Amino acid sequence: MLLGSLADVVFGGPVRPGDVLKHQVRVVHDLGDCLLFQGSSEVDGREVLRVGQMIMAIRPGEMVTKRAGHADGEDRR
Repeated sequence: MLLGSLADVVFGGPVRPGDVLKHQVRVVHDLGDCLLFQGSSEVDGREVLRVGQMIMAIRPGEMVTKRAGHADGEDRR
């Protein structure tokens, strides 16, 4: 999967080492090869993150790991 974009992101407070995060994610739209989500994360019932919209694109693994334009994936910078 590839992260396409995030929108309406609100950070609600600090998260410290040892805190247990509870994530809640809802699929808003399933467009086949793309998914639109909303979600939030909380610690001890306190919301620490809210994401109004997140778009993920579903792509084959070899498409994600290889550098665009180079069939062998080698970085030629």
